[in-house]
Amino acid sequence: MRKAKEAVTISVIASLNGATLGGWTDYAKEIEQAGVEALELNIYILPTDTEMPGVEVEHTYLDIVEMVKPHIRILWR
Repeated sequence: MRKAKEAVTISVIASLNGATLGGWTDYAKEIEQAGVEALELNIYILPTDTEMPGVEVEHTYLDIVEMVKPHIRILWR
């Protein structure tokens, strides 16, 4: 990402992809340190349990955002 940032004059938006709670914070910090202007949290959860309420899936998304939020600034500028 740092090389991409150095190679262009336009804003760079990074995309962090994942499906579980682990790893988001560390990777988000590394991406921010590379100098990107924005970060997309691309959360991929495929609910296969038909008994799981939709609100539980939604809470997982919110939990990930709330976990990352205090550790980086580029999401909230």
